[in-house]
Amino acid sequence: TECTPCPAGYACPNSTHDSRVQCQPGTFSLGNLSACSVCPAGFACPSQTSMGSACSAGTYSVNGSVACLPCPAGSYCPGSSQPIQCVNGTYSSSSATACIACPLGHYCVNGSSAAVPCSPGQFATSP
Repeated sequence: TECTPCPAGYACPNSTHDSRVQCQPGTFSLGNLSACSVCPAGFACPSQTSMGSACSAGTYSVNGSVACLPCPAGSYCPGSSQPIQCVNGTYSSSSATACIACPLGHYCVNGSSAAVPCSPGQFATSP
């Protein structure tokens, strides 16, 4: 008799009998493994049989994700494991790949999703 390799998409934790365990969503196995691997942050793993693909710019994911998520407004995502908050003087809408400088006559605080116009009687000469 010969050893049977554990198939992709499964973990085989016991070497003495067939105890295949299907990988859960957000995990994967390329085969011949005793445990499934967690999909890394910054990647989407819709299939349990492959590592998946990197998140594109404007999206992000955390460990164990089956899909990349749109970057939330007020932050940007260069294709990463977490959104990066826009700093004072910048803003962004959702799915942003970069923050935008706040225009003159407006203000933008950390995490702004839009430039806010100054009220009458006020001004802003820099973001």
